[in-house]
Amino acid sequence: MLILPTAQLGAVHLELGKRHLRGDAELQLTRRNWQTMRDEPARFRALGVRIWLP
Repeated sequence: MLILPTAQLGAVHLELGKRHLRGDAELQLTRRNWQTMRDEPARFRALGVRIWLP
């Protein structure tokens, strides 16, 4: 499960290297983005992202 803080959505967008518009309002996750977040949880935890793995 992945929980993203809406107040930090733009920061998460930048951390993932996303380039699409409206990064402060929406986040288009790909499998690769999920794998990055899953493999480096501390990096995203600092932005308020919460990740729970099975």
